[in-house]
Amino acid sequence: MAISLSTSDLFIGATSERNTKDLLTRESEYEGIRGYLFFRKNLEKGYASLYNADVIRHVLNKMHLLLEDAWEIASFNTCKEVRILPITEALSGSTMGDEENLYIITNIEHFKGASTAFFRTVLKKFADEHNTREIAVLPSSIDEMLLVPHPEKVGDRHLLNDLVKSVNKADLTPEEFLSDQAYFVKF
Repeated sequence: MAISLSTSDLFIGATSERNTKDLLTRESEYEGIRGYLFFRKNLEKGYASLYNADVIRHVLNKMHLLLEDAWEIASFNTCKEVRILPITEALSGSTMGDEENLYIITNIEHFKGASTAFFRTVLKKFADEHNTREIAVLPSSIDEMLLVPHPEKVGDRHLLNDLVKSVNKADLTPEEFLSDQAYFVKF
């Protein structure tokens, strides 16, 4: 079965610096996490995704698309799919404690959506909506990140780092892992 790809299928994913083999990557503002280009095609039963660097270059060449233009298009496509939900809405029955101060940022497909936290304009809007000048960004997996408005209310920042480490250790495969630290974004 041949799959037809277009520029509307081009997105940015997030990966750990440890998992960049065969990917077209660039830095993000989060130490240890890189963005990468991939094609995502929605199918009747799931998704088809292409992320091998050689394949991506080949497809971009066939589309007569320069790499920098591809990054710009992928940024636009990824940014327009941002979805931020209170964790209680995203995970019904959650028992994490202070759920009203915890949000999931992902894409509408909840598929390789952690990169949605790369966009400062999105994070700034979120911070403004929560009347704060700082948010904590917690890497959760390649599919989402967690946002904490008013991280000063948590107390010791090391608690957030410890939370990220414990979730990573208990719940993630090496391919899903992004980073073992919380990031603090100021506006």
